[in-house]
Formats: sequence, structure tokens, C-alpha cells
Amino acid sequence: MRTEPIAGGCGDHVTRRSPAPGSGSVWQVPGMPWLLGSAALWFSGFALLVPVAPLWVIRGGSDDLGAGLVTGVMMACTVLAQLSMRRVLAGLGWRWTLVLGSGLLGWPALGHLATDGLWTVTALAALRGLGFGVVTVCGATAVAAFVEPARRGRAIGALGLASAAPQFVLVPVAPWLAERAGFGLVFVLAVLPALAIPLAWPIARALADADRAPADDRGRGTSAALRRALRTYSPAPRSGSQGCSRSPDRRRPADGPRAASPTASEPPRR
Repeated sequence: MRTEPIAGGCGDHVTRRSPAPGSGSVWQVPGMPWLLGSAALWFSGFALLVPVAPLWVIRGGSDDLGAGLVTGVMMACTVLAQLSMRRVLAGLGWRWTLVLGSGLLGWPALGHLATDGLWTVTALAALRGLGFGVVTVCGATAVAAFVEPARRGRAIGALGLASAAPQFVLVPVAPWLAERAGFGLVFVLAVLPALAIPLAWPIARALADADRAPADDRGRGTSAALRRALRTYSPAPRSGSQGCSRSPDRRRPADGPRAASPTASEPPRR
């Protein structure tokens, strides 16, 4: 907390308490509850099928190589989607990018009900991987846009908790549930990411408000946040380059020893 002097009614000053920068709960930042709820839904559907989809193709007659192929293709498509997010967000905007990612991660789970063939399940895994890549970049970028740098670590921790808790529970439970209650139930539950589609609207509104925030917020807003999320490596300028050149020192005092010494163009006084 910090105090600010304000003028009173009789000419005296009254101190008013205002929250210090970086204080307050990140869970109550506008847009954060919707984002954390979406993250819980995204990673719940992801965690359910990470162990179950390979088991499903093995039940359909595939070998261990085919089971590994399902997961490998999904993760490869995740990376491809993440590398394309700058263009996707610029073209679709936040609302429809979130809708696309949530739909691709959730709806293909129902396709497992139709077949356990290796190539069909692999194609479904590719679609889910694209959706997973979209939502992971959107989540990290939105956190950086919602919260100022002083509280950004806590906000990222909150997003990590919302993402890790479903995986901690559902990754070990999903195979047990598939064996006991049936694979069909797991596939229906894996549609959970699609339930985050309506949450794209309040998240997009909150991000639009963050873009209209004052410019002195040190990198807040979606443009700067997306650059931070997608930045990989920025080489330092080489020695002798323009970025390393020094500007002349213009802070020389006018009445220093140099000013008192005679110059070459002025003859010494006798």
C-alpha cells in the first residue's frame, strides 16, 4: 500500500491509501478467471487422451510402433501450430483463434467412437495437436497481456496450476477408467476442451481492454505479449556495429579546466 496526499475541505491534507503496484490477487484480474477455466478444460481433454489413444490403436490391432506414432504425430502438429501462431492471430483475431483451438482439441475425440484404425486415430491426433498448439500459445500470451510485469510470475503460476492439476489427476486415471467403464466414456469426456468455446468471447473482450491500456505499462498488451511468447533468440550486436557506437559526451562543464586553458586559435595573452 502507498499513501497519496489529497486536498481536504479546509485546506488541510488527507492521506488516501491506494494499492501498490504489483499487489492484489491475479485470480481477480479481468479476463483471468475465464482464461484459467479454459485452461482447465483444455488440459483435461488433453490429459484424458494422452494415455488412452495409444491404448485404443493397440486394441484395434496395431503394434507398439503405431501407439507411439499417435503421440508423436500429435506433438509434431503441436509444434507446427505454435510456430504459425503469429500469422493465425493476425488473421483470425483472438476470438476465432480461441474458438478454433478449443474446437480442434475437443471435437475430434468423438471420432474415436467410430473406429480404432491406426491411420484414422493418427489423423485425429494431428487435429488435436494443432488445437493444443493454438491454445497453449494463446494461454501464455493472454497472461502476459492481462497482468503487468510485477505480477506476471504469479499469473503464470496460476495458469500452470490450472493446466497441471487436470493432468496430475487424469493422466493416471484415464487408462483405469477406460478399462473399467469403457473407452467410449473417456472419448466423450475428452470433448471437454470444446466447452471452452463460449469462454472465447469474454477472454477476447478482456484482451481488447488490455490493448487499450495506457502505454506506460511496460509491455502490456497483446502485441508485446505475443512477441514475448514467440521470441526464441535475439543475437547481441557485434562489436563495431551501429548499435555499439558511442555518442559523444555532451555533458562537459563549460567552466572546467578545459574551458580555462587557451586554445590553439587564440594567442596567449601577455
